[in-house]
Amino acid sequence: MDVLVAEYLVPDEKIKKEPKTMMKMILETKKAKEALTVNPSINVQVALSDDKDFSVKLTREEFDRACSGMQERIKKVVKTAIEKAGNPHIDAIELVGGASRVPFVKRVLSNIFGNTKLSQTLNDEDSTVGA
Repeated sequence: MDVLVAEYLVPDEKIKKEPKTMMKMILETKKAKEALTVNPSINVQVALSDDKDFSVKLTREEFDRACSGMQERIKKVVKTAIEKAGNPHIDAIELVGGASRVPFVKRVLSNIFGNTKLSQTLNDEDSTVGA
């Protein structure tokens, strides 16, 4: 997700070929992704290698547009998991991990599961130790 958004935000192909600059951009878009879970927009700023600054306002809608290609991938992974589990009846879903906080991901999962409750009661650390 972070790479897709970074590439979406950087219009200049020359900048996209600079590994250090793109790594900075990816790190900043990761921060923006986290901020956009609670804010409608965020300013993304990166110091470029030629002593210029790159600054752009990123809205939640633009973030969603940049990640729109992931929608089918998410659906495919979820449907495959359900099929491998024998198509069980699902009462609730526990979302864990950074991407599960992204409104775009929640929307895709809600569309797949309809009225099934999406929950985030466990934090990432608890789930890794098997709580």
